[in-house]
Amino acid sequence: MHRHGLTALAGCAAAALALPAAASATLTEVGSLPKTIPASTPSCTAGPVGSFAVAEEERVKKEAEAKKRAEEKKRKEEKKREEERRKKRKAKKASVRKKRAVHKAAVAKIVARSATTPTTTTPTPTTTTTTTTTTSTSTTTAGTTAEAPCLAVSRTTGFQMGVSTMSNMFVLPRSGRIVAWTIQLGKPTSAQIKFFDENEGGAPAANISVLQPEKTSRSVPKYTYKLVAQSPLIQLEPYFGLTVEFPLTTTLEAEKGDVIALTVPTWAPALALGYEKNTSWRASRPTSQCSVTDTQTAHIKIGKLRQYDCLYQTARLTYSATLISTP
Repeated sequence: MHRHGLTALAGCAAAALALPAAASATLTEVGSLPKTIPASTPSCTAGPVGSFAVAEEERVKKEAEAKKRAEEKKRKEEKKREEERRKKRKAKKASVRKKRAVHKAAVAKIVARSATTPTTTTPTPTTTTTTTTTTSTSTTTAGTTAEAPCLAVSRTTGFQMGVSTMSNMFVLPRSGRIVAWTIQLGKPTSAQIKFFDENEGGAPAANISVLQPEKTSRSVPKYTYKLVAQSPLIQLEPYFGLTVEFPLTTTLEAEKGDVIALTVPTWAPALALGYEKNTSWRASRPTSQCSVTDTQTAHIKIGKLRQYDCLYQTARLTYSATLISTP
């Protein structure tokens, strides 16, 4: 893993020295994945470029359209089956009427013979067989394979809600100090870098933030957080294609229950795709702007409250933080 400045061990050791001598320090990697959960790599190796927020809206839209088409197809198939049942009932009634007519004609013929001759004639019954042929149509939809998209998190602050069966990954289990943070970056092409630089506010950069959850009330909506600490902004382009750790010269104080978030004022190729819907992250955007990336929504002012209304599924923000805590 690529190191920036001091090694992680040195950075952690320096932070540990700042703690009281009598304290028993515990080191925790906040947001790391266990080996039981596959850690896919960030996108931006090939394919079309774009903002994940916009792509997520498009995915949800396509899912809704597909559901609508499926329901319409189901209605048409049900209508077709009902029409076939109606035709069968009609054919059955016609068959019954025909049998009755044949039987009636046979009886009339017997009666006529009986009137002219005393000989008793046993009629030969006539049997009419109706065969219904059902045609089965099989439709096969061929799948198409496309290049993996290059999607980036842009102009926002976000934190992972969960990955697979894991939840509250970035909620601190105890109080302490954040002494380093790590980010895994994709490796976009020069054309993709140019696209994002021109459309997402400039060169790629990020830092980590410590968020304090606010108690919900009439004046404070759900998912509201206060920014209580933030690390220096790091320019990311030199580290594309790497997993890089940044030890903090000035560590960040954090309390139990605080949330560690990734702040990206421009853009960053730090999204791993292809997860199920039980993998999700929240962003500091209002509900009406979940797909809007041309507006700056990054949480950057210390002490300011912001609502994290937008929930994005099937992707993971590829960052973590190192916490040194005391009992």
